[in-house]
Amino acid sequence: MLVFYTSKITNRIKYIFDFIFSELIITDYVLYDDFATFQATDGFHVVYDKNSPEDKYPLIYMKDIIISGDIIEVPVKSGICGGHPVIFIHKSSKSVMPFDPFAAAFFMVSRYEEYLMHKRDTHKRYLYTNSIAYHNNFLNVPIVHIWVDILSEKLKELFPEIVFKKPAYRFMPTVDVDLAYEHINKGFVRTVGGAFKSFFLGDFHAVKDKILTMWHLRKDPFDTFDYILKLNETYDTDMIFFFLLASRGEFNKGNYEYNRNYRNLIRHVRDYADVGIHFSYNSMEDENLMKYEKSLMEGILHSTVTRSRQHYLRFEIPLTYQCLSDTEIMEDYSMAYASITGFRAGVCVPFKFYDLEENVVSKLEVFPVSLMDATLVDYMKLGNTAAVEEIKRIAGVVKKYNGCFIPLWHNSSLSGQGIWNGRENLLEMVFEYGKADK
Repeated sequence: MLVFYTSKITNRIKYIFDFIFSELIITDYVLYDDFATFQATDGFHVVYDKNSPEDKYPLIYMKDIIISGDIIEVPVKSGICGGHPVIFIHKSSKSVMPFDPFAAAFFMVSRYEEYLMHKRDTHKRYLYTNSIAYHNNFLNVPIVHIWVDILSEKLKELFPEIVFKKPAYRFMPTVDVDLAYEHINKGFVRTVGGAFKSFFLGDFHAVKDKILTMWHLRKDPFDTFDYILKLNETYDTDMIFFFLLASRGEFNKGNYEYNRNYRNLIRHVRDYADVGIHFSYNSMEDENLMKYEKSLMEGILHSTVTRSRQHYLRFEIPLTYQCLSDTEIMEDYSMAYASITGFRAGVCVPFKFYDLEENVVSKLEVFPVSLMDATLVDYMKLGNTAAVEEIKRIAGVVKKYNGCFIPLWHNSSLSGQGIWNGRENLLEMVFEYGKADK
């Protein structure tokens, strides 16, 4: 058992110790702020502080961010350790590590930097170009896992008898249903209006497609649910669908929330996969809207809904997560950047949200997404070969660190239309590379 001493135990310290030693390198540990109790307890002794009361105990130097209760700009000095980029390096000659792995992990997982003032995009989303990960070139890897591996190697060096366990790899594909159908179930006015618009624009192929679909002579291009569910059955995964239930607006173009066929589709999918709520564009800071949309979904499913994702990956920390928690959402799947693949929080395993404003651990669990279809094709402009290589790389990295691979796809991305023409195979590649190795 690891026995730690620190002169001041804070909620931040307890949070990151629990995360590291319960989720990443699993082992028993205790943490004391009484030095006599620390000395009297059997185990592998480590001091985590500015100085060690006795030199015989190995010291890991502590940075102030981990004991502070404030949210302020802090100097984040970076360097290299073991060939990897690290942050919160220091000059203490007595420390057994050249950086503070606990402060570094806390900074990333708590999303500390997102509480501070930064430029945002047109959707008021935090820009990846603001992040310390981007500026230190480690956004493309789950850097916290690397730092924790450096920590575990040092602890094994100090205590050869110590044993760490790693979590099992998991694959959780997810599908966002922003628009279940392109042509059908939109109502007479919208359908006919769309056909006339295409006609006057000279897009006669679109007119033909609409007519054939409306007369049930061709399947709606966005109705790819049977194919997705067949993949899920073949690969035997824990798939989750997130359905949008929002009043129509500029960024909510889904099917009407009271449409009977849409509600039946949700129930049908729920028979074969898990279903969560895809909170609408305007819900980012509106708890009442979240509660309303959640109640709609619960009315459709006749069961409690505890999983969600924000439309457009549009959220603000901590406000959105506070609203989600108050709405009785237990799991959120929005932690990703829309415009680039990678690891926004530096990890590829779920973690409890730490509310820096309250300095408490929330009941909300965050499930980080590392890959989205639109990111590959629309934002990063990758060709098919490059997109498959990035899928393979991300899945391989997550497997290497025994993480949870959570890709994000859309039913509409399998339509073969527009930028998705010739991209129909990408989702199958996600399943092929994401499946657990035998």
